[in-house]
Amino acid sequence: LAKEISPTYTDQGYLQLGDVVFTPLTNHTGGYHKLDAWGHQIMLNYRFHKSPEDFVGQVTLSQVLNGKIDRDSFKGRIVLIGVTAPSREDYFFTPYSKGNTIDDQTPGVVLHAHMVSQIISAVLDQRPLIRDWPAWREVVWIWGWCLTAGLVCWRCKSDLRLGVLLLALSILYGSCLGLLKQGYWVPLVPSALAVVVIGGFIVLYDQPSPHPLKSVK
Repeated sequence: LAKEISPTYTDQGYLQLGDVVFTPLTNHTGGYHKLDAWGHQIMLNYRFHKSPEDFVGQVTLSQVLNGKIDRDSFKGRIVLIGVTAPSREDYFFTPYSKGNTIDDQTPGVVLHAHMVSQIISAVLDQRPLIRDWPAWREVVWIWGWCLTAGLVCWRCKSDLRLGVLLLALSILYGSCLGLLKQGYWVPLVPSALAVVVIGGFIVLYDQPSPHPLKSVK
């Protein structure tokens, strides 16, 4: 409201804030299949943090009631009220969870802070939302890597093929990481498997015979 940005809806019924359209998930989105996509769900682009306290400032209810928190610290901020006590069992695993203990999980209220941060940053800072490609584009991407790696391996000398495959996998990983930073979730594992399979097939197919044929006079 302070930026005079009001929610609107596109002709498809998608939520729009300013120039940003929040395209909802479908039953088949990226690596998700048969997804329960009811409502208006989008993928969450987490903020990197070492701990929940490192991501967002937190104060306790007793600190507020005892007047230990300056009121001005809340001005111009979004305040979320929630419980972070482990006894409430409102903890969830995230992509940054390193283990299976409660200390490796994130409180639900902090997850809501991630969501709020994503929406605000997408609208005001143009931070990209995570979105996937249509199925046909993913197929072209996978087959493109497969054919390119196959042709390059076929034309290379046999002693260089392993290095070429490793280079192709490195370029593939870097490309997927770069696209992800731009908000595009593209197939990494299927493409890598395709490169390895086609490269391995060419290496095996082009192996010299252990018993070369001799000419008969």
